[in-house]
Amino acid sequence: MDLLKRPRRNRLSPAIRDLVQETRLHSSDFVIPFFVLSGSNRKEAIPSMPGIYRFSKDLIIKEIEAVVKQGVLAIALFPVIPE
Repeated sequence: MDLLKRPRRNRLSPAIRDLVQETRLHSSDFVIPFFVLSGSNRKEAIPSMPGIYRFSKDLIIKEIEAVVKQGVLAIALFPVIPE
């Protein structure tokens, strides 16, 4: 057995190295949910989710711009549906 030569199959190509590397999270890995209200200039708290709000279209654009500046690249929109 040749102990001077160590096989490094997991390091042969960049694609394989990406598969076996340690887990890491970046802001680009996240999806941010937004809850959309009809109307304009409206912001409404969601009682069952403290710190989360429903925004009208004009305000939600400003919120999305702020999130994109932080590096989040994906959003999910949830409209308010009447009961």
